[in-house]
Amino acid sequence: MKRPRDKDGMHTYGASKGWLMSTTSATEIQPPPVMDEGSYPVAALAQAMLASREAGALLLERIEFGKKKYGTALHTHNGRDPWIDWLQEQLDGVQYAAQMLKEETWISKADIQVAMDLLGAQMQALSRLG
Repeated sequence: MKRPRDKDGMHTYGASKGWLMSTTSATEIQPPPVMDEGSYPVAALAQAMLASREAGALLLERIEFGKKKYGTALHTHNGRDPWIDWLQEQLDGVQYAAQMLKEETWISKADIQVAMDLLGAQMQALSRLG
C-alpha cells in the first residue's frame, strides 16, 4: 500500500491510516519506537531478502542487539518513519565508506561480498517502493 503524497510530492500525515510525513531531513529526531496492535516484526522478511548465510548471520546478531537495546525487535507501525531512519543510516554509511577510502582500509573479499548482499537487498526493496 502506498502512502499518499501532497502536491509537493511529500508524504502526508494521516493518523487514521498510520501514515507519517516523510521528509528528506538528515537530522530529524524521531520518537522512540512504540508497539501497536497492528505491529509485526520485520526480521523474517529482512532475513529472506538476503542471499548469503554470512549476511543472514550478521543480521541475526543485529536483531538480538536491537532486542537487548530497545526491548524488542524492529517492527512495523512503530510510530517512526522508516524512510527517515533508513535515509539517516545510509548517510552515515557513506561517511564510513569515505573513511575507509581515506584510511585505505583493507577489507576481505568475503566481507565485501556480504556488504554487496546487504546493498543488493536494499536496492531490491527500494525498487518495489514509490
